[in-house]
Amino acid sequence: MNTSTDATRGTHWVVLQFAAMGLILFVSGFPPRTPNWVSLSGLVFVAAGAAWFALGLRALGWNLTVFPRPKPRGVLVQHGVYRYARHPIYGGGLLMFVGFGLLSSVPALAATTSLAYIWFRKSQEEERLLVERFPAYAAYRQRVRGRFFPRL
Repeated sequence: MNTSTDATRGTHWVVLQFAAMGLILFVSGFPPRTPNWVSLSGLVFVAAGAAWFALGLRALGWNLTVFPRPKPRGVLVQHGVYRYARHPIYGGGLLMFVGFGLLSSVPALAATTSLAYIWFRKSQEEERLLVERFPAYAAYRQRVRGRFFPRL
C-alpha cells in the first residue's frame, strides 16, 4: 500500500466515514428505543434521504468517487441537484442515517452526529481540492450556498 497516494486521495476520510456508519449500526440495538410515533417518522427521513442521495448520484454520474480528491478526468458537476446543494449525496446519506436512528434507537441517532461531523470535515477538504482542480468551483460555491441541502 502506497501511503503517500492514500494520504493524497484522502483514504483516512473514507475509513472514518465507514467506521462511523459501523458505529451507528452497532449501537442501533442498544436501548433506549425511540417511541413508536418517533420511530415511524424515521421512514419519512429514510425516504427523503434516499431520494436526495439518488438524485445526487444521478447528477454526479461517472464522476463519483468515495475519496475527497476529484477523479483525474472528472468534470465539475453543476447541474441537477448540484444547482441547489454542493454535497447532496452526503445530505441524503445523513437523512437516511437520521431516519435509521429514529427507527432503531436513541444511541444510533446520537452516533449519527459523528458521521455528520466527518462528512462536514470531508466536504471541506473536498472543496479545497475542487478549487485547486477547477478554478470555477470558487464561483460555484458562492452561487450555491447550501452544503448538504438547499439554503432557503
